Amino acid sequence: MQRINFWGVFAILVIVSFYVVIAGDEDCEGCYSAPVMTAKFFVVGMLFVGAAFYYSRAWASADSLLYRIARQPISPAGYCTDGMPAQVYGAIKAKGRLLESPYMKAPCVFYHYIKEQFVKTKDSSHWEVIENKSDFIGFDVADKSGSIGISLRNIDSVLGGYKLPKMKGSRFIDYSNSEVDAIKLCFHAPVVEEKQGIIFRHRAECRVSEYALTEGENVFVNGWVYSEDRKKIIAEHSETPLIISRKTKEAYLEDFAKGDNFFYTSNFIFLIGGAILFLMANYLFKIPFEYVIIIFLAVLFRIIYSIYNRIVALLQRCRNAESQIMIELKKRNDLVPVLENIAKAYAGYEKTIMELIANIRAGIRGEEFGQKFSSYLENEGKTKTLFGIIENYPKLRANEVFLDFAYRLKLIEDNIAYFRGFYNKTVLKYNTLIMQFPFIVIAKIFRCREKEFLKSIE
Repeated sequence: MQRINFWGVFAILVIVSFYVVIAGDEDCEGCYSAPVMTAKFFVVGMLFVGAAFYYSRAWASADSLLYRIARQPISPAGYCTDGMPAQVYGAIKAKGRLLESPYMKAPCVFYHYIKEQFVKTKDSSHWEVIENKSDFIGFDVADKSGSIGISLRNIDSVLGGYKLPKMKGSRFIDYSNSEVDAIKLCFHAPVVEEKQGIIFRHRAECRVSEYALTEGENVFVNGWVYSEDRKKIIAEHSETPLIISRKTKEAYLEDFAKGDNFFYTSNFIFLIGGAILFLMANYLFKIPFEYVIIIFLAVLFRIIYSIYNRIVALLQRCRNAESQIMIELKKRNDLVPVLENIAKAYAGYEKTIMELIANIRAGIRGEEFGQKFSSYLENEGKTKTLFGIIENYPKLRANEVFLDFAYRLKLIEDNIAYFRGFYNKTVLKYNTLIMQFPFIVIAKIFRCREKEFLKSIE
């Protein structure tokens, strides 16, 4: 997935613009004449304006995708639902014989090997990729609840920046943005070859880079759950890319935080490009300099437009997070009666457990979905007590059906806690944004008010 931040984009634009301006042949007398330089600066202006729009759209697309990843709670590997997005965190467990990376000979479940050759021409020199190959075997990601298969089919890139070769003959549709955070075994190492017992090291003619995923590595996985051969696997999908990261989910999302404000800092890039284009138009067509106000009005409109859209997007995300809590509360409301019926089969435990379940159900009936979720705090303590009682009754604990439903209830409680935290994080982001300048001006105009946090669990 493309990492976008203002300073990175700005540095690229400055470097490219510098080469555009100084480009020319030593024997060319007119390469730096007024008409040619005017054309060059026109190209630079269009480059800045085009980059502002292109990277803004790319950032908006990445931001939307990252939001969908952030709002999805991590699921136990053994309880992922077929035909739904899923996130798991666990250790890599190979299904078969491990691969061996071509250069470093490291045992792994996936590798990406790149070999480059130094090419020198009359005018320039560069490194050219002459080998780009990757391979993987099937593997699982396992945690305490079980394991789920991972398919690296049609993976697009490693975080090292190299694109992976496309799989030929794959019957699966190739979607974008799938990536794997593999270990950097070597990077730009000189090629070493052995012939007849003699080691040859190519000094500056060839170099290799190699990345791999090793067994036992803890990874965060985001993707879509499929069912193949009666087994569940996670792979890429049109609605969510396959992401395998050696970082935790929080650390992975933090990688994109430095580009979080690109939606309005891109206006500075647009302003530079517009100013250059106006100066070129003034030089060529003698446009009055007073018309420069048009550039500032265009930038002002773009700033107001982007700020308003950002405020609305965060407001809608707050509402979405609130609705997710309602959904999980409804799931709990539907699941508790099932636990009640199963517990009735164990008359010896009925008095202790049934009273507690009845209290939980009474609390559920008292909940006002979509408002303060206040009774959730009390019910969370009751649910913990329920699991404590289960541990004291071996026969009840041995009942697989009861344990399955009890575990699902625990997952729902965990999801409620997750969405409460996600809601508060989103509200914090929204409230902070509308209190900052210049966002506060737009917020006052459109009467945007701060939202309340959900109370913390004590």
